[in-house]
Amino acid sequence: MSYLSSIARRLVVAFVAIACCFSLAFCNPAPAFASSLLSGFAALKQAASSTVPYSVAAADSKPVLVEFYADWCSVCRAMAPTVAELHDRYGEQVNVVMLDIDDPQWAEQVRDFRVVGVPYFAFVSSSPDGTGDRQVQQTLVGKHPNFVMVEALERLLSA
Repeated sequence: MSYLSSIARRLVVAFVAIACCFSLAFCNPAPAFASSLLSGFAALKQAASSTVPYSVAAADSKPVLVEFYADWCSVCRAMAPTVAELHDRYGEQVNVVMLDIDDPQWAEQVRDFRVVGVPYFAFVSSSPDGTGDRQVQQTLVGKHPNFVMVEALERLLSA
């Protein structure tokens, strides 16, 4: 009797294993996950391409929000819509700049701003006299809700 129950248990285990394989084959969450990664990457690249070039922001007298990001950073991808929204809302008053830390041309800025993680947001004062004498008023590292970013920009504008 125990020999037959052992075979029955093995058949049940095999049947469950086959059923699991079929369910994974037809209900694979990987394409949705991959799609999410690609849409986040696309949002990050779109936000970066629509912001002000660093050289233009440095020459302008307006305050600057500089975001240091990386393509591989999931938090950077998650913050991309917030940065795009801030650019749309405050773009007339503040230059919004995005710099990729993996791009060698920004190595000096990464060092000068003392970037310790990504996303790294630096809120830089204006240069009303055009001398280029600016000060970093505040920095934020990581993911922050929209209202925190708005408050930091409002403080920057009132300084």
